[in-house]
Amino acid sequence: MYLIKLISGFVVIFYLKNLTESAECDSKRLLFNDPQSIQTLLAQYETKLNSYETKLQSQGSMIQKLQDKMTAKESTIKQLQDKISAIENDSVSAGSSTYVRWGRKTCVNDNYTELVYDGNAGGSYYNYPGSGVDYLCLPHNPDSPIPESKLLSTSKLSSGLLYGSEYQMNFNNIRYDDVVPCAVCRVQASVLMIPGKSTCPTDWKIQYNGILSSSYYNYPGASNFVCLDGNPEYIAGTRSHNDDGKLFFHVRTRCGSLECPPYVNDTIVPCVVCAK
Repeated sequence: MYLIKLISGFVVIFYLKNLTESAECDSKRLLFNDPQSIQTLLAQYETKLNSYETKLQSQGSMIQKLQDKMTAKESTIKQLQDKISAIENDSVSAGSSTYVRWGRKTCVNDNYTELVYDGNAGGSYYNYPGSGVDYLCLPHNPDSPIPESKLLSTSKLSSGLLYGSEYQMNFNNIRYDDVVPCAVCRVQASVLMIPGKSTCPTDWKIQYNGILSSSYYNYPGASNFVCLDGNPEYIAGTRSHNDDGKLFFHVRTRCGSLECPPYVNDTIVPCVVCAK
């Protein structure tokens, strides 16, 4: 005989011993036609069914709690993963540097270097003793000028002056008075320009190499030293125009306070830009 009951959404079938057989209980024989015995037996199975149902409900509650805990832990893991990603991104950003590739319109082609912008080199006029000494990489798409009204009564003559740049050498593909291009590059590393070298130290990677450049030694307008790319380019359409401005000359050695050897007097100085 079978007893069917619905427990926690499941149909549960319990097998009841064939009541056509005799059963012994406390040495008494119970017959299937004894209504009282049958009722007692059914009550016992009903009690067991209720006990099973209670246990199933308890286990279902425990499973739900475990599922809730797993969901909470998954959320915590996701938050930790997001924090790790943010830290890694900050580390990459914090470890990056920028440099200018003088004489070129592009950066080195690898997975660690990106072009920020390209433009024309510029700075102060070569024959003026004042204004800035740095070479500047001027973008091709400048924003609108500051309105003159912002300066109030300041005279236009009380200012520094910004010019473009020209080569003052014939070297590989460039000629005198060609306009100098430049590219601002970002690399996920520290960057160093080394004068007098064409190669980088061990474990450092070459970004580019070339010749050391500066303003002319006897001009009033000084400049800093920069590394001009060894395969320089020029701005198309500017050849045969002599507008001067911030000028690029190659640099030569002078022995004395400069130790020779290892340096050689009156020679062109190489340079290299390295990253690590």
